[in-house]
Amino acid sequence: NGAPLASPQSESPVEEFQYIREICLSDPPVVMTLVDGPTGENDNLICVAYRHQFDLVSESTGECYRMHNVDASRVNFVAAIDVYEDGEAGLLLCYNYVCYYRKVCPFNGGTALVQPLASDYHFSWNQVPYAIVCAFPYILAFTTDSIEIRLVVNGNLVHTAVVPALQLVASRSDIYFRAATAVSEVSNSSSKETSSPGSPQTPSVQENLIFSPSAAEGEASCRNIYKIPLSNLVGRSIERPLKSPMVPKVITTP
Repeated sequence: NGAPLASPQSESPVEEFQYIREICLSDPPVVMTLVDGPTGENDNLICVAYRHQFDLVSESTGECYRMHNVDASRVNFVAAIDVYEDGEAGLLLCYNYVCYYRKVCPFNGGTALVQPLASDYHFSWNQVPYAIVCAFPYILAFTTDSIEIRLVVNGNLVHTAVVPALQLVASRSDIYFRAATAVSEVSNSSSKETSSPGSPQTPSVQENLIFSPSAAEGEASCRNIYKIPLSNLVGRSIERPLKSPMVPKVITTP
């Protein structure tokens, strides 16, 4: 990628990072997501979740706009996932059982228009997830004992897999997760929602067995590591284009 590698003399890999700017928030964020602006010229946004709300923060000015208020006494923020259609940005705001889709409209005088639109929608998971991965056209929710797969465009249920002692390992390229026993499939008929006849095929899963090195000889414990290739979900790998760093500056919100 052309990025400089940390030299053996470096005290910390952090020294190799390039400082761009500082943006101050009113509260510590629980979730943060970068959102590409319509032009890519100093109009990118940062979606942050804290307290009982999701806000959009301008990367260049630090201005803050309210995007969504959470009407619940207790909030478990899970993710804010940026999705793009015809070059226009939208966000899936995920907390508790719910995912809300909100479209980020083009800017008006430098201000992002975040208003309820007919294209906005929401759907609910059958269980509260601790992690959510988007691989368009799918969105996957990981709980402690299941993987729930739905369509991004409408939230329709595609498939549910029972996975005891599930732990998501990584999802940067392909999706890796660990389970105590083999993955078993369950029928969608038990759910209130059913997948349409034209729904895509359920993604295939590859399995590898990992033996715990800490176990005593003759008592080795077996762990199942599974891989869902991203190409099975999206057809090809999609990478966010990298932009050149801008002039460093400090930004404070009012």
